[in-house]
Amino acid sequence: MQFDIRRFDIYRKIPKDLTQPTNTGAAISLACISFISTLLLIELYYFITPEVASELFVDIPESGHADRIPVHIDITVLNIGCQYVGIDIQDDLGRHEVGFIDNTLKTPENNGAGCRINASFKINRVPGNFHISTHSASSQPTDGDMKHVIHELTFGDTIKGFRQIPNRKAFHPLRRFNNTNRPSHASHDYLLKIVPTIYEDLGSVRRYPYQFTFFYRVSIRSIPIVFSASLITRIIQFLKSKLLLPVRYFAQYNKLSL
Repeated sequence: MQFDIRRFDIYRKIPKDLTQPTNTGAAISLACISFISTLLLIELYYFITPEVASELFVDIPESGHADRIPVHIDITVLNIGCQYVGIDIQDDLGRHEVGFIDNTLKTPENNGAGCRINASFKINRVPGNFHISTHSASSQPTDGDMKHVIHELTFGDTIKGFRQIPNRKAFHPLRRFNNTNRPSHASHDYLLKIVPTIYEDLGSVRRYPYQFTFFYRVSIRSIPIVFSASLITRIIQFLKSKLLLPVRYFAQYNKLSL
C-alpha cells in the first residue's frame, strides 16, 4: 500500500460543500479586515514620519551666517511721514549707522501722514541695538507719535515651504502685531530672546532661521523710538529622520529698538 504523508495533517480542511456563509461571519470578517488595515496604515504613518529629538550643544553651533544675523522688518508707523523716520543700527563693536538706507523701501501711508518701512539688514552677534526713529531727519516732526503696526519681523532665512517645522509661530511671533492703542509720544521697546536654528530636510536642503520670544514695554523719551532685544541661542537640525532641538546660550543682544 502506498504511503500518504497527508495522514499526518492535523489541520484538515472541510469540503466547501459542507460549509455555509452567514451574515454574522461576513460582518466579523469585514470588521477584522478594517481593523487590521487601520493598524497597518497607522504603523506605516509613524514609520515614515521623522522622529523629533532634542540635544544640547556646548560649543558655538553652525549658523550659516558667519558673524552676522540677517534681519527683515516690515512695519507701518501711522502718524509720522517717511521724510522723518529711518533705521539706526549700533553695537558694541563700534558700529553706528543713522538713517540706514540699503535694502530699505519706504512707502507713504495714510495720505502721507504715515510711513511703511520694509527693510533687510544684518546685525552683529554682540550687544547692540537697531531702532526706527527720527534721529536721521534734518528737522523733527511736530507730532512724535510712534503708534505702529508690525507686519513682519524675522531673523535669518525664511521657513516658507518647510511645513514640518514644529511651532512655526515661534519664528515670527510679532507678525501682524497692532500697537495703535498705546499713548502718544511714547517709545516702544521689544526685548527679544533670539534662538538660532539650523533646519535640514530629508533632501539635505538647509535653512538658518531664528526663533524668538519678546517682552514689550512703553517708556517716555524726548525722541520716541520702537524696539529692544536680548539674544540667546538654540538650534534645530533635521538630519535625515530626526529633528534635533539643541539649546545653547552664547551672547546678549541687549536692544533691538524701533
